[in-house]
Amino acid sequence: MARRFALAALSGLLLVGLAAAARQPSPDWLRPFWTEEQGPMGAFTGGGAFPPTPVRSPGSQPANPFAVDSGGGEHKGDAILAVRYYVAPEHHRHFIDAWRKLEDAVAQRKGNCVFDLKKTADDDFAFLGYGEWSSLRDLDDHAHSKEAEEFVYRLQEMDVAWAVQPLYTPSDAGELARGPRANRCKPSPDGADAGRGKHGRMAHVLVRYWGPPSAHQDLVKAWGDALEGVRKEGGSRIFSLRKTLNDNVQWYSYGTWDSMDDVQRHFESDHVQKLRDRLGELRVYWRLTMLHKIGDQPE
Repeated sequence: MARRFALAALSGLLLVGLAAAARQPSPDWLRPFWTEEQGPMGAFTGGGAFPPTPVRSPGSQPANPFAVDSGGGEHKGDAILAVRYYVAPEHHRHFIDAWRKLEDAVAQRKGNCVFDLKKTADDDFAFLGYGEWSSLRDLDDHAHSKEAEEFVYRLQEMDVAWAVQPLYTPSDAGELARGPRANRCKPSPDGADAGRGKHGRMAHVLVRYWGPPSAHQDLVKAWGDALEGVRKEGGSRIFSLRKTLNDNVQWYSYGTWDSMDDVQRHFESDHVQKLRDRLGELRVYWRLTMLHKIGDQPE
């Protein structure tokens, strides 16, 4: 419990600047992703202060968060999916038990690269699931598996609402990946045998960006410049950038470090300050969330 409060406190300190910006009128391109109370918040985050109504399918079959149409677009190859679950506090333990059962089954399935669950530190109801598959066919096989169908029935029984966000990796964005995750589907130039911190002490950070369409190339370049600095940081394990498939505004950057001290040094570094300055020039808004790992898959 003390760890969760510490994560939430750090998250709050890092968001002081954003909170002030959120009180200002939003530019026209950002208005569809903006709420008066919380600043720039897309549909993926629920948009408001409370969880949305649980999703129900019109028939008896519950809606499946893993059965996702890629929507066409430019994405080909890997299938990447984030699912935000809204779970009442009294159902947390049952939800986690259901997830772990699904995770055990997914670990044996062909084509899965990443299947992970994190708890957000700044509320008591949101969980963030993230998965990568080698292809849309592999994701579809997962979505229609017996274990996935059992999981979505459990979500319905617990009135768990969810929001799906299909993602892709920009072709010109680099990536840092050290440790066991690096070689599950593809090799990493940073080395899969680079070691990792103790599972229970690692620190995980999600940063959401809202950028005007005209700034996309510059955003990727600025993030890539910061990546070169992150590669040299002590304790850095994962640093990746993803773009949403169903809009042209939202981006997600995810990072893992060996400890909270490593995260603090990261945010105090010159390369991160340079990234912040550049994002300000580009009119890119951002929001940071600290995460606590729930799943058992190695980072």
